[in-house]
Amino acid sequence: MKTNMSFVLRGLCIIALAGVLFSCGEENDKVENGKITTTISLFTNAALQGRLTIDDAMLNLSRIEFEATSLGKNTIRSSKDFENSEQTFALTEKMKSNGFVTEAKIDRYNPFSFTLTSIPDSYNLEILETNGIKTFDFDAFKNNAKPALLVTGKFDNRGASTPIIIAIDAISPLEVFATQNGEPLIEVNVENLAEINLNPAVWFENISTQKFETAETITVQGRETIFIHSKFNTELYDDIMLQLETPEKSMTLTMTITKNQD
Repeated sequence: MKTNMSFVLRGLCIIALAGVLFSCGEENDKVENGKITTTISLFTNAALQGRLTIDDAMLNLSRIEFEATSLGKNTIRSSKDFENSEQTFALTEKMKSNGFVTEAKIDRYNPFSFTLTSIPDSYNLEILETNGIKTFDFDAFKNNAKPALLVTGKFDNRGASTPIIIAIDAISPLEVFATQNGEPLIEVNVENLAEINLNPAVWFENISTQKFETAETITVQGRETIFIHSKFNTELYDDIMLQLETPEKSMTLTMTITKNQD
């Protein structure tokens, strides 16, 4: 009887030990940090009540900083510096190359933000005038200039369509705060998606159609073009900059959990 009882006790001990080891293994398998895949794109490609259509938009960034404060009041910070000093984001295309990945501890945060930083463009734009016609070397501009934001599209008005080029030399660092389900309380889990959207409708909301109608044009590849740059149509440039550098109006950051902890 004693032998049988000893055998039973040994068996129970082995089962208990296995349970403890299994439990520890489960705890060790738990992920502490969540992966955050971030994309940057345009909220819309239309502005001025549909009169302005954006065909392409390129954002050149040198650095993206991340900052969040947990409900326990612990603040975490990290940054991503892009190779070759900057990275170009094609805002009108949702491509994998448009995304980058950061990590944060699985927790709940408020606030939670990203800051986008660009390098001022050093390209020396030369505008030439011959017989009253203004132009510039557009091929050299495309190949060598690195504006913080380059937008191309068209302005449709009174039955006519005019090409438009907007080149923003530099943008002050833009900090955008996240929301999740419409609230500023952000939960980070195993896998997460952060979608940064820039809203062109806001860039142009204080600009009247008349300002575009009377804007000075420049000849680009044989076509009269509305060109907006720090050296050309400067009033329009300043109007756009004012709105663009108000990120609480011109940008949104939406967080979504794509995979939860098992």
